[in-house]
Amino acid sequence: MMNRKTLISILVVLLVVAGAFYYFKIYKLKTPQTGDAVEMVSKLIMLPEGEKPTVATISDPALLQGQPFFANAQKGDELLIYSVAQKAYLYRPSINKLIEVSVINTNASPQGQ
Repeated sequence: MMNRKTLISILVVLLVVAGAFYYFKIYKLKTPQTGDAVEMVSKLIMLPEGEKPTVATISDPALLQGQPFFANAQKGDELLIYSVAQKAYLYRPSINKLIEVSVINTNASPQGQ
C-alpha cells in the first residue's frame, strides 16, 4: 500500500498533466490555422513573398455559389487572399489540392473612365 505522500505526489502530477493538456487543447482551438494552410499551399504553388495572407474557412458554400471562383467550393476549404499581390487561392485540405487560383481586383472604380 502506498503511503500518503506518494499518493499526493501522484495526484499532483496527474493534475498538472491534465491542466497542461486542457491548456494546449484550448490554445490550439484559439490559434488560427493560417500557418498550416500557407505551409501546405506553398508546397503546391509559389506564393507571394513578404505578405501574410488573410485566411478564411468556407463554412457554407451555398452562399458563394453565385460567384465563379467558388463554383467548386466545399465546406472546409481554405481561402487564402493576398491583397497586395492581388491573388486568391482556394485550397482543399482534405485532398491537399488547389481548387481554384485567381487574380483579384481590389480597385473599386470601373475601367475605361
